[in-house]
Amino acid sequence: MRLYAAGSNSEGQLGVGHTDDMASWTPCEQDDGCAFPPPGWDIQACVCTSSATWALCTHADASARSLYVCGRTAHATYRAFTRVPCKAIGIDAGPDDAQVTMLAASWDCVYIVVRGPEADDIYAYGGSAWGEAGPAHEPGAYATRIPLQIETVAYTSTPLSCESLAQASVRIRAVQAGVRHVVLHVVWESTASHAIVCHGILGWGHARHGQLGPPPPPSSRGMYTRPIAVCLWPPTKSDTTVYLAAGMQHTVLAWATPAHTELWALGQARDGQLALPFPRSDVCPAWAHRFDVDGPAMPLCQWKTTFVWAGAALHACGRASHEQTSGTSLSMAHAQAMAAGSEHCLVRTASGDVYGWGWNEHGNLAHSPDAAALAPRRVWDHRADAGRAQRMWAGNGTSFLVV
Repeated sequence: MRLYAAGSNSEGQLGVGHTDDMASWTPCEQDDGCAFPPPGWDIQACVCTSSATWALCTHADASARSLYVCGRTAHATYRAFTRVPCKAIGIDAGPDDAQVTMLAASWDCVYIVVRGPEADDIYAYGGSAWGEAGPAHEPGAYATRIPLQIETVAYTSTPLSCESLAQASVRIRAVQAGVRHVVLHVVWESTASHAIVCHGILGWGHARHGQLGPPPPPSSRGMYTRPIAVCLWPPTKSDTTVYLAAGMQHTVLAWATPAHTELWALGQARDGQLALPFPRSDVCPAWAHRFDVDGPAMPLCQWKTTFVWAGAALHACGRASHEQTSGTSLSMAHAQAMAAGSEHCLVRTASGDVYGWGWNEHGNLAHSPDAAALAPRRVWDHRADAGRAQRMWAGNGTSFLVV
């Protein structure tokens, strides 16, 4: 198993041992010059800020987890992937960091989810120009724990109050960050029975355009530094999957079942990023646009572009100045995964090939940056390259493949 990278690398965020942009797939390495990830380890998650890449690695026997980083962080700059123990940045994640479960990243912040015995915690590590590191953020080399006790609810379909939810345990099901804001899917569990009593979408950070529901008051400078409950709802059927997607100034939420998907699009609409090509419904808050899709569907967001993968089709709306929406010409019939970066996308097929399109200014689609924008094309060929792509991630002008 090997991680390959392409794209922007001025801060060493590709983890290839230097700071030159790479317009071809280049093997990543550790700080000792060995291949990354180490033997016996797998990469569970890979997320990108503007200047760094963070990877969550799991050991083959599932007994340990490790955080690795390359690029520029608050405490150092690394040109290759370097292990960072959670305690070094002020996080207690148990022996061998085994309690770290998820990662997400905004432009300036990485978010680290830690599963505790009774409840989950999320930490923010990085800058907080838009409140994305929470109310207690202090610039420095340590992470800040985000308090998940809610005081503001934008929309609810449950009679439970903030006070009653404060008596329950919070578990984090999913986390997604845009450029300046972050959203979580959480559940509250009874401390006595551990039964789920409520679901919710929480969010904080930049909110001026309604990307987290009603815009905050003028005194807040357009941001929520403390989590707001975007919406609350009672326990759902087990066949419902909740998806989160976040762009620069917009958010898309999805409740998907095998028969139907309900989409909510929130925030800035200036570039058409909320104009999804599906039937509209008025059964939602006034600050959201609701769409109904037949069958299961998954949303993804670039900075100012929105995608919905539904069956064998890919739908898109929003900014298209760098071929961002051209991926709708690609059949998704054999697709197994999709990733959306700042202004480019990757799709992995069942055969282990990868297709990409969009912005390529830094060579992040493994093609010469002379072609600044590319229509869909194969960017990894499992027959000609080093094998079948198993996983992939798209960042801010960066791309990563596990082979």
